[in-house]
Amino acid sequence: MKKLFLIALSAGFVFSLGACSSKSTISKELIVHKETSKIYSDKEINEGMEVVKEFFEENIESSTLTSIGYAGDQITLQWDKNTKPGKIMIINASFDTGTFGVSPTVNKNTTYDWSWILVKDENGHWQHKNHGYL
Repeated sequence: MKKLFLIALSAGFVFSLGACSSKSTISKELIVHKETSKIYSDKEINEGMEVVKEFFEENIESSTLTSIGYAGDQITLQWDKNTKPGKIMIINASFDTGTFGVSPTVNKNTTYDWSWILVKDENGHWQHKNHGYL
């Protein structure tokens, strides 16, 4: 009987740990800021935003992405003057953190506005390189 109680207690503990961690989500009311560009096509900007969304869902815990958009040509060009235009893109995104499972770099129940640095690889695909306050 004692063994059965310990098994049930262990299962409950494992279940509660799983309930405390939460994957991030993309808001159903996601606000997409449209910024025109002389460097990138709408397709390239949309591809960049998709990279950020995928990274967000896979790597940021217990948060909801609420808005996203291209930072604009001027900000992108100012960020790294040593990179050829068309090879780097800055995406701005806002997200709300949840009540649990948040990494030590963000506070619970807080809204953050971060920038995401994307770089084109040799195959022309956007790759996430860094993110945070820029």
